[in-house]
Amino acid sequence: FEEAAPGGMLRFPFGRLPRQIASLSGALLAPLSRLAEALSEALSAAREKEDALFAAPERIVFLGAAAQAVERELEAWRSFFDGEDIAKWIEREGRHWRVHVSPFCASGLLEELLWKRARGALVTSATLSSCGSFGHTLAELGLAGRDDVECARLPSPFDWSRARIVVPEDAPDPGLEEPHTRAAAQAVEAALRENRGGVLALFCSGRQLERVRALIDPALAPAVLAQGEAGAAELMRRHRERIDAGEPSAILGLASFFEGVDLPGRYLTLVILAKIPFPAPDEPLVAAAAESLEKQGLNPFARLHLPIAGRRMAQAAGRLMRREDDWGEIRILDRRLVERGYGRLLAASLPAPLVKGVPARSGGMRRPGISR
Repeated sequence: FEEAAPGGMLRFPFGRLPRQIASLSGALLAPLSRLAEALSEALSAAREKEDALFAAPERIVFLGAAAQAVERELEAWRSFFDGEDIAKWIEREGRHWRVHVSPFCASGLLEELLWKRARGALVTSATLSSCGSFGHTLAELGLAGRDDVECARLPSPFDWSRARIVVPEDAPDPGLEEPHTRAAAQAVEAALRENRGGVLALFCSGRQLERVRALIDPALAPAVLAQGEAGAAELMRRHRERIDAGEPSAILGLASFFEGVDLPGRYLTLVILAKIPFPAPDEPLVAAAAESLEKQGLNPFARLHLPIAGRRMAQAAGRLMRREDDWGEIRILDRRLVERGYGRLLAASLPAPLVKGVPARSGGMRRPGISR
C-alpha cells in the first residue's frame, strides 16, 4: 500500500481488486462466517434454554447485538471482495489503513426499500434541481424516465431583489493559484474594513483557506474565524458576538459550511465563493460514478460534475437569505461562470441573475434603502 498509494489512498477502478488483495478473501470471509454462525447458534440456544442464568435478558441482548455486528461486517467484506459496480478504496488513517466499500448511487436501494413499497411520495428540497434541470436528481433517485413522476420548481419565498449575485470583472483565473488566492484575501479584507455585516467565505480546498487566512492583514486577523479552529457552533457564537458588538467578522469555511449555516440579518450580508465547487475527480464515490457513466457511453462532466457543482453553488447561495428581510451579496470569484460555455447552465442553479462589472475588492452591497 505504501508504494501504490503515496497520497494515503488507494482506489480500485470499476471495483476490480488486484489479485494480491482478492486472494485474501478466503482468509477473511471463512473465519467471519464461522463466527457469525457460532453467534447465531448461541443466540438461538440462549432463547431456548430454561436455565435462568444463561437465558438472562441482558445476555440475549448482548448476543443479538454481537450477531448483528458480525453479520454487517461479513456483508461489507463480501461486497468488497465480490461486489460489482461499487466504489472500493483503502485509505490511511494515522498508522492504520481503513477499507471502504460503498454504492456510489442510491437508486437500487431506494427502489427496493422505498419506491416499491410506497403508494406515493413527495420529495422536497431547496436544491433538487441543478443547472435548470431535475435530471441528475432523478437519476440519483432511480426515478429517471418514469411516467409516474412529476417535477415542479417553485419560486423562492425570499425577495431576491434585495440581494445580488456578482462575478467580479477583475477576478483572476482560478487556475492561477497565487493571484486568485490573493484576490480572495483582498475581498475578505475589503468587506471587513467596510463592516456592512458578517462575511462567509467558502473554499473548495483547505490549502487555499489556510493561505487566505495567512494573507489577511494582521490588523484584521482577530476578525477572521476559520473552520477547524473550533466547532461550528462555537464559531457561529463568536461570529454573532462580534457582530452584536458592532465589530467586523468573517468566517472561512469548507464544503460542510455550504449548507446548515444559519446567520440571518446582519450576521451575514456577504457570501464569497472562491471557486465553482466542482467535485474533486479523485473523490472515490465521484470517480466510481464517472467510470460507470463512461462505461455507458455518457459524459461524466455533463452528467455528474456540472450538476454537483450547480447544486453546491445553490446551497452556498442559500446561506445569504434566511428570512424575508435579509439582504446582501453573493460574490463568486470565478470568471468561468461567465466566460465558459457551461457557465450558463451553472448560473441556472442560482436564485437570481448574475451581475457583472463589480470589482473583486468591493466591500459588498449596501442595505436596501440605506444610502450612506
